[in-house]
Parts: sequence; structure tokens; C-alpha cells
Amino acid sequence: GPRTTVLVALDDGTYEFSYGCTPEGCQLPDGTFEPWICSRSKIEISPDCKIFAPANLRAAQDLPGYKKLIDHFMENRYTLRYSGGLVPDVYQQFTKEQGVFSNPTSEGSPAKLRLAFEAAPFALLV
Repeated sequence: GPRTTVLVALDDGTYEFSYGCTPEGCQLPDGTFEPWICSRSKIEISPDCKIFAPANLRAAQDLPGYKKLIDHFMENRYTLRYSGGLVPDVYQQFTKEQGVFSNPTSEGSPAKLRLAFEAAPFALLV
């Protein structure tokens, strides 16, 4: 079911914290919830994966190398993950501990990533 989580980059790795859940259950007998707990430690994205999340697919019309990469993923039956957003696509890579996200830019199709709120924070986590 749904849950509230956050990824945090610490000195020794990336950690996931979950709100309100314990191994015994989320809600305590008195109706209150546990505070944030560390649900996963030192999460790493495997170099071997079968999930890809290609963004800015229009750039493949202008960039032969990007089209070749997309074709490679499709021909080798990688699992396609495309939500249209960096945050959900990369967060799933941490959840599954595998995946490739790409978002190239071209003159005809500029990338729309925000450095301060998307690219830099996830770069720190990875």
C-alpha cells in the first residue's frame, strides 16, 4: 500500500526513512504512529539492470546515439519505466536498486530538468 518515505544522503551512503511503520505494524494500540524510522540502509543502484527510464524521447530524432541507445534497450527487452518525471523514475531506481535514467538535450528538444530541485539532489544521492 501507500507509504511516506524520504531518501537521505549521509556521509556513508543513501538511506531510506519511512514514516509511521514498524515491523509490527504502522499504528500503535493507542492510535498514534511511530515517527520516522530507517527502513533501508546504504542503498546502492546496481550497475547491472534491466529497467530504463528514457526522458525527452523527442531528442532521439536529433541525436542518433540516443536513438541507438533506446533501440538497444527495446531490442534487449529492458523494462520500460516512463512517467515523464525525473523524481518518480529515479526514486523507483532506488526502490528496485537498479535502473538507468537518461534525459539528453538537443537543439530542437531542450531538457527541462531543474538543477536545484531535481538534478543536483539526485546526483548527491547516486
